[in-house]
Amino acid sequence: MTFPTHIVCPVDFSGPSARALEYAVAISRWYGARLTVLHAHQMLVLPLMAVGPYAGPALPAVLSDADRAQLDAALTHFVADRATRDVHTTTALVEDVNVPAAILSHAEMVGADLVVIGTEGRSGFQRLMLGSVAERVLRKATCPVLTVPPHAAPALPSPDTIREVLCPIDFSASSTAALQWAASWAAKAGAGVTALHVVEMPPEAADPPLVEYTALRDRLVRDARQEMERTVPDAMRQLDRFEAHVTVGRPAAEILRQAEGQSAGLIVMGVRGRSAVDLAFFGSTTHQVIRRSACPVLAVHPE
Repeated sequence: MTFPTHIVCPVDFSGPSARALEYAVAISRWYGARLTVLHAHQMLVLPLMAVGPYAGPALPAVLSDADRAQLDAALTHFVADRATRDVHTTTALVEDVNVPAAILSHAEMVGADLVVIGTEGRSGFQRLMLGSVAERVLRKATCPVLTVPPHAAPALPSPDTIREVLCPIDFSASSTAALQWAASWAAKAGAGVTALHVVEMPPEAADPPLVEYTALRDRLVRDARQEMERTVPDAMRQLDRFEAHVTVGRPAAEILRQAEGQSAGLIVMGVRGRSAVDLAFFGSTTHQVIRRSACPVLAVHPE
């Protein structure tokens, strides 16, 4: 079974990051995982005085000892209000001109296997807008990332609060890894799992006669069901409640419709990769679902 052993939760003292921290504490308690609560302070870059026509190099403005002590105290207080004694919790304060890079670097340094982050914070990325801290962490992380929307349900007192887990799959390596995580979380929570594959008809399929369109649709659905049989792991089939569905439509819309219809408490889905094309393409299904989901979304990279 796949489960986290060390969780990193970046916070910026905002309400959304407080909600993410509550989730991180709950998940750490379920799995007996260590929790690092991280505040990454963004350093300002100050240019040196220009001499004649020449400008000197820019230097980052480092926190003073007093400012650092004040931030450290604020972080300790922020965590103390939400952490519990049965969770091994540490805090970390780092400074960097690049906040997402600092988060990812710290997560890698401590060997984190899960990052929990809110999707709205002081920088104003209300719906995980392009260029946000959460979105950049999600794209470049090497471990799974749980994004917690500001309107998510209150922190989970126990794993059985999650009654339904939705796991959309596209038969890629990342969705195979997502299935393993979904099976692990559902087993811990005693939740039901729905594996969902959405067949997206090619645009050119709308032009042929209806009979040809129907034949193509039926063939794609049949092929997807056969692939679903080969892909779903035994661990998922052994759960008390498991369903596999194949439907036709726009993937993001169908995933969100299914999640709402079954009142999913968690969506687990794969992220295809971190290549230059992947990082430049913001319209992926995963990102659309994260921006619009009413529940937390666990994004899993291929192992």
